[in-house]
Amino acid sequence: NPCSGPKQNGAQVCETTVRPMLEQAGIDVHVCVTTHANHATQLMEQKNENETEGDISTYQGLVLMGGDGIIHEALNGILTREDAD
Repeated sequence: NPCSGPKQNGAQVCETTVRPMLEQAGIDVHVCVTTHANHATQLMEQKNENETEGDISTYQGLVLMGGDGIIHEALNGILTREDAD
């Protein structure tokens, strides 16, 4: 969520702090920015890769930045996948 946090600067924190830290640790980073309600659910449900957003079954981990709403949305999307087990 690009407007998360008390200063509504989630996107800035991601780009200036989180991404560099993960990249320094040798972790490939793919950032997906949510743009509307339930967008995180839709992103987690995706099964086919495309140019901008990938299938999470190819990921080894997720970092969610935002409040409890983004966590709720992401978990809902993950739990609806056929490969959720």
